[in-house]
Amino acid sequence: MSEKKSGSFKKIVLGVFAAVVILIVIGSVAGGDKKAGGASTAAAVEAPASGVTMEKFKALRTGMSYADAQKILGGPGEEMSSSDVAGIKTVMYMWQGETPGANMNAMFQNGKLIQKAQFGLQ
Repeated sequence: MSEKKSGSFKKIVLGVFAAVVILIVIGSVAGGDKKAGGASTAAAVEAPASGVTMEKFKALRTGMSYADAQKILGGPGEEMSSSDVAGIKTVMYMWQGETPGANMNAMFQNGKLIQKAQFGLQ
C-alpha cells in the first residue's frame, strides 16, 4: 500500500473510532436506551460479564478475536455501539469491573481487537 493510501486508511479508521467514541459519550450522557421498568435493551439481549479485573484487561491483545476476549473476560460484553462503513464492521463492547464505576471498553473491527480502554480496574 502506498504511503498516501496508508495515510488515508489511517484517517478513515481514526475517523470511525472518533465517531464511535462520540456516540458512546452521547449515549452515556443521555442515559442510554431504556425499556419500561428501567432495563437497558442492550443488557436485556446480552448480559455483560461482571467483575473484570486489571489482570484480565492486560491479557487482551490487539488482533485477538471477540470470542477469545470473551473467554478471558468471563463472558460477552454489552454492545455500546456499532458501525459498518466501507465493509469494515466496528463494534465497541463494555464490561463492568469489580468495584462501582470501574469498567473497560474494547473495540473490534471485523471481529478483531483494535483498541481497549479501562477506568478504575484493580
